[in-house]
Amino acid sequence: MADLNRIERMRLEKFFEMGTGYVLDFSNRTFSDFVLETTGKDIYDQQYAFKGDSKGNRLRAFWETESNYTVSTLLKALIEYWGGIQSEDIPIEETTWNLRDECWKIAVNLGEEGISEHVDHLVVVAAEEMDFSLLAKTIRESIEQNEPGAALD
Repeated sequence: MADLNRIERMRLEKFFEMGTGYVLDFSNRTFSDFVLETTGKDIYDQQYAFKGDSKGNRLRAFWETESNYTVSTLLKALIEYWGGIQSEDIPIEETTWNLRDECWKIAVNLGEEGISEHVDHLVVVAAEEMDFSLLAKTIRESIEQNEPGAALD
């Protein structure tokens, strides 16, 4: 479950225009394709239907079901998509840009909180290689100490 508080969810819902059940300008097919391409998850799987069948409700269920890292990945992609569908002929209000920036920070923070859970998967995949386990442990510690540069080195 992603660690989104009520205010963060409200900001995301407003930015993605989810009030009427939609998500931006997606159709069911394009939304399904986008989420699958971005996360490898099928947003129309039954596990995301417990809040309802609209795109907005499925996205809310996704937030409640998936890890911080996976939700962060999708949020960043949706925010980038939003930028791509904006018309150059129509100016964007400053309040909308501010909301976009707030949503981006939410996504980045979720991603930073969720990175270490994915390093554990690397350890499982290479459990037989002791050198890799040591490397994974070092990377995890660097990330948890907020030193991602050291982890990359």
